[in-house]
Amino acid sequence: MKFKEKASSLVLAAIMLTSSVMPVSAARKDAIVGGNRYETAGKIADRMGSYNKAILVNGNSIADGLSASSLAGKENAPILLVKKDSIPKETLKRLYNVKKVYIIGKEGAISQRVEKSLNQSGMATERIGGDDRIDTSLEVSRKIGNYSKAFVVNGYKGQADAMSAASVAAREKAPIILTNGKEIPTYTRSGVKYYVVGGDAVVNEYVRGRFNAERLSGSNRYGTNKVVVKKFYPNSSKYYFAKGDELVDALTVSVLAKDNGVVLVSGNSDKSVMNNKDKVQVGGMKDSIVDSVFSNNPAPKPEPGEKPNKPEEKPNKPEEKPTPDPAPSPAPKPDPNPAPAPKPDEKTYDINSPEFQSIVRKEFYRLLDAHRAANGVVPIKHHWACEESSMIKSKDMIERGYYGHDGYIETPHIVGYSENIAADWYIGDVTEDGGKDLARKLFTMWRNSKGHNEIMLKDSSDIVNNASNINGFSFYAKESYYGDDFGPLTPRNSSRSGKIYMIKATYHHTSTSDLWDTPDTTNPASPGYQGK
Repeated sequence: MKFKEKASSLVLAAIMLTSSVMPVSAARKDAIVGGNRYETAGKIADRMGSYNKAILVNGNSIADGLSASSLAGKENAPILLVKKDSIPKETLKRLYNVKKVYIIGKEGAISQRVEKSLNQSGMATERIGGDDRIDTSLEVSRKIGNYSKAFVVNGYKGQADAMSAASVAAREKAPIILTNGKEIPTYTRSGVKYYVVGGDAVVNEYVRGRFNAERLSGSNRYGTNKVVVKKFYPNSSKYYFAKGDELVDALTVSVLAKDNGVVLVSGNSDKSVMNNKDKVQVGGMKDSIVDSVFSNNPAPKPEPGEKPNKPEEKPNKPEEKPTPDPAPSPAPKPDPNPAPAPKPDEKTYDINSPEFQSIVRKEFYRLLDAHRAANGVVPIKHHWACEESSMIKSKDMIERGYYGHDGYIETPHIVGYSENIAADWYIGDVTEDGGKDLARKLFTMWRNSKGHNEIMLKDSSDIVNNASNINGFSFYAKESYYGDDFGPLTPRNSSRSGKIYMIKATYHHTSTSDLWDTPDTTNPASPGYQGK
């Protein structure tokens, strides 16, 4: 049955939202305006010409969609809007010739009901989504693959900054990486030019430094947008413009505007960058705003009371909250606030004690087991032998002051193995909550790295040798300070508040056939020896 014949089976509920129909006069050179945001997105798709792929974003909450523009540019696909449980008719009619649909976000953003209806109509679907908007942006970046540019924004307070970069992201096929503004959620890639969009009030200097990024910012969202437009579209003869307070139209037009740029506007925003240029209105807005765009008025004074880079929308799902993520590479040193003091009844530990090691391991294995299950990989045994060899490696990196896979260890416990290593800081008192947080940081670091993640998801068996897969995780710590480098450790003086520990961690994956038969943790000549 053809798609048009099946379309009636889909849920077509369409609610008229805030956008209004605007007449187009001769003075307004061009406009893309629908009766609502869904129709505006559809009309944008109409101007793209032929396409056989599309990207779907929740039109009522674009949190997950903030990072969609780079994928739209790569696939030459329009960004169309749906509701959580239904496809509006304005979107549906633009899907008639589509063969594949990318769904951005998990089921909390766009439900299985929508995905199933698309499949029943003959379309292939691919869902790209993480546990929150930050994870979703990382999943999109993985889908992009190789890239030479990337934009870093605050996913909670800098949505307008993300939209300022959206058209460039579509043109350059450059991912928009969302952060909580305080920690970096992924490793940095060599050969990639990073840009932080927004002031240090939304993305702090620690994050900028870890990405070695160029900062693009203004006094508010409109000032930041102007900086981005002048940076990447200095010679554009035409600009698209959309509302800067409701950002959905700026998102959906990003791929159409990739070669021209999108200017965010409000009643009193500075529109001078568009003077004497062709202009295209995107989405309904007040006549006074449109008139001020086409009149080439001089730059106005800032809007009274407007705060720079203010937050736009609530998170996509109530449970989405920014969570601290790892600082995985020995790049510029952090300077965060020390961890809060423990609760009066909260037990503290020696950081290298077996008890604290057990707390961190237990949480790490819980995350790892869930991650393997979510990816359809069979469970794996967490084996003491791998834990022991991981401890030897971690301790050796700390004591000999290096960070890498090439350190020679005289007494390895395992003959052959795959190895993940990580380095990070632990700040404050050593508590159970702190241990769980450390486990999450280290796990997230490896999960967000393609090669390391593949090791954690390895699924193979050796039938000939009757061997089974095993793994193990350990870390080792040294009280330190931010003057230390992860390797080599050069003593320097540094002021600090509270205890700071340097952490080096190791994860080993191997087969039981690679184990030494008889470990001896007390004999220096034995592969199982842990001391020095």
